[in-house]
Amino acid sequence: MNTPSPDHESLDQARRHGTHPTSGDAANVTRPDVVCDPHPPDAERQTEPDAVDDPPKPPKQADPHKTPIPREIWAIVVAAFFIAVGFGLIAPVLPLFADQFSVSVTATTIVVSAFPMLRLLWAPAAGGILTRWGEKPTYMTGVVIVAASSAATAFANSYMELLVYRSLGGIGSVMFTVSAMAMIVKYSPVLMRGKVSALYGSMFLIGNVIGPIAGGLLAGLGIRAPFLIYAGTLLVAVGVVAWMLRDVEERSHGGGRGVRGALGGRGGRRGRGGRGRGGRGGRGGRGPGGRARLDATQLPPMTLAEAFADPVYRATLSSGFANGWANFGIRNALVPLFVAFAISNESWVAGMIMACFAAGNAAALPFSARFTDNVGRKPVVIWGMLINGALTGVFGLMGDMIPLAIVSALAGAGAGLMNPGQQASVADVIGSNRSSGQVLAVFQMVQDVGAIVGPVLAGLIADSWGFGWAFAMTGVLMMVCVIPWLSADEPLERARSASPAA
Repeated sequence: MNTPSPDHESLDQARRHGTHPTSGDAANVTRPDVVCDPHPPDAERQTEPDAVDDPPKPPKQADPHKTPIPREIWAIVVAAFFIAVGFGLIAPVLPLFADQFSVSVTATTIVVSAFPMLRLLWAPAAGGILTRWGEKPTYMTGVVIVAASSAATAFANSYMELLVYRSLGGIGSVMFTVSAMAMIVKYSPVLMRGKVSALYGSMFLIGNVIGPIAGGLLAGLGIRAPFLIYAGTLLVAVGVVAWMLRDVEERSHGGGRGVRGALGGRGGRRGRGGRGRGGRGGRGGRGPGGRARLDATQLPPMTLAEAFADPVYRATLSSGFANGWANFGIRNALVPLFVAFAISNESWVAGMIMACFAAGNAAALPFSARFTDNVGRKPVVIWGMLINGALTGVFGLMGDMIPLAIVSALAGAGAGLMNPGQQASVADVIGSNRSSGQVLAVFQMVQDVGAIVGPVLAGLIADSWGFGWAFAMTGVLMMVCVIPWLSADEPLERARSASPAA
């Protein structure tokens, strides 16, 4: 039997201990405390060089265009389409319905204004409900309230009944609006918030175009039928959310093991969505970095004081107020009156002018979404406000249909530029790990204030000095509200730093 030489014996020991370069993990593990010595003791020692690891590669940043949109976002996007189609059905007929009770024009406009007024009054309560209940229950309850309000409106037999039934729908409207914004904040990948906001807004635009067309085809059913159909489309929206988010509570609230179980702590039993960092989690769903997404009831709330201390949040309140004033209030209340006064009193002309605004808005959204997610939120918001303000300001100078249609489309493009960046900025302020009920409610409330106050003051100006001054004042207001954005930082930078892939 051959006796192994010292060289062979040392090599065998080195291989068994994993310190020789030819052994299994030697190329990946550095062992500075172990030296290979294949030579006899009296020979000159030569130390094997340590194995050197390759330098770690920086994490690859996620591509917003390749990241799939979460199912939670698709749920509220599809639901938004059905809600918008139904709203498009009733928007043209609501003033006509009120007029059937032989009331004045002012009383008719009160019916239209009562809905956003109730939204405004209920906004603080809606934020508290969202914090206590979570997104999905608040959303579904709000949509059901609007459906009940719409169905009751169809059976109103007096002006007061119509006013009460229609206004109560504002309670549900602000509930599902704030909940939808909260879901966009929580479930949108941070580098896709502009794209998600644009997608959500596009569904409302498409629905608002299809709704009036369908309403014209259904005119033979009577003036009350659209309200019942609207209630039906709202119930379809509830069904979509209930089905697509059927397991949200299970994933969000964990296997009963509290926040630790939902985050993948050691104590919970493994379930769907399962493995968190450092252990097996409860039933929490898997979110970014292997962590479950928590429902709003488990996340620490962001206080209004924290939000108001952020210059970006103050800037979004400023632009939100101007957006509500110009693009919700003035566009819906003053534009049809101006078209009837200066261009034509045929209803299709006013509808065409407003459709041009929606078309310009929709055309700008894809570019705005890409710019918002890849370059920055702040520039596109500022430019959108300037474009929208300048073209709204000259609206009252137009005396022909074609120039007015062009100006309307360009003003809509300005609104389409600003909205995705504005909404993404609110989401950046809150972040994905905070409950956002009160913060989102105040943002929505500020827009509603603009939508209520704007038409009233602009109407007073139009009565006293003419439509031209009313539109000019609105344009100046939009431009003045750009000022807080000039001193705010770029919200996308904080979104990138908060992203797991950043």
